[in-house]
Amino acid sequence: MLSLRSLTLAFIVTIVLTLLIAIAFLPSALYNESDGWSYSREVDRVSFPGGAIVVRQNSQSSSDKGYITISVEANLDSEENLNAFVKSRTSALNSLLDSVAPNTAIETIITFIDPISPEDFVSIVQNSIEKPGEYAIVLTNETTGTSSSEIPWSTRPQEAGFAQNLTSTFEGFKLEGIIAFECYIRADAARNLLSNPKVLLIDPFEDPQILGIKQSYESRGFYVQTERAFFKEMWKQYVTL
Repeated sequence: MLSLRSLTLAFIVTIVLTLLIAIAFLPSALYNESDGWSYSREVDRVSFPGGAIVVRQNSQSSSDKGYITISVEANLDSEENLNAFVKSRTSALNSLLDSVAPNTAIETIITFIDPISPEDFVSIVQNSIEKPGEYAIVLTNETTGTSSSEIPWSTRPQEAGFAQNLTSTFEGFKLEGIIAFECYIRADAARNLLSNPKVLLIDPFEDPQILGIKQSYESRGFYVQTERAFFKEMWKQYVTL
């Protein structure tokens, strides 16, 4: 018969092993080695052709209620999905434009069908845009012939000599042009720019559906912020199509 001491030891070993197994299977999202404890989980996903609206709850400690992030995910791995995404997000833009005053400034990402020249980019910014933000360019490696997208941080379209400075910045690469950019644009200007044959998509950060989701979580006491994966991942897929 096992002694009390042996039973106690076996019980302790069982508890320790159980804890070790539980820790091993904890989701990786629960802990960030550099920042300490953190938690992020998907709480809602609204799919649409070509992508989805994704809602996540984020916390920095086990006692923290956390905050909500809303983002639009795009599936651009084929021409079919790209066309579906553009159609879905254009419909979202039109719904937004129908719900706001013509002089309302809306935050968007504007994408072109093909890369446009720095001169054409400056013209659009000067004539249609309230406030330009970051922009993505397409480069071709002169040695390998491969294309890639980059986000320049120094040269701005409002600056004198923008076109010349941008063209001469990337040694060993050919600048194909600007493929997309963030901006604030008036609602009436966005409606007019939709008819520009160079424009593929004007994608609003917050359309009526996203605003409805945002208000729903705010009514429950959450701080809510809208996020958008910018060019590095999202438009890398588009450049390869």
